[in-house]
Amino acid sequence: MVQGKAGSGKSFLIEKLANEFKSSLGEDSVVILAPTGVAAVNINGKTIHSFLSIGKVKVLIFDEMSMIGLTMLAKISQRLQEGRGSSQEPFGG
Repeated sequence: MVQGKAGSGKSFLIEKLANEFKSSLGEDSVVILAPTGVAAVNINGKTIHSFLSIGKVKVLIFDEMSMIGLTMLAKISQRLQEGRGSSQEPFGG
């Protein structure tokens, strides 16, 4: 979880982390998510609501975590459990 004030470099760090994961795991293995369209555009990501395909993804990176909330996080976990066929492990393992 990356936290900090506006303009402190959170989005920059998130993009750098994503690039490192993409380099080591493959381009299709990383998705950057944000709760709003503006936040998603700023990090070259997708909104949580538009993220439907699990595919080859191995790493999820969330921007603006404080705006996501526990209910949305639980729904994301449940969806990943269903998609990966692993109902016992958080986020599908």
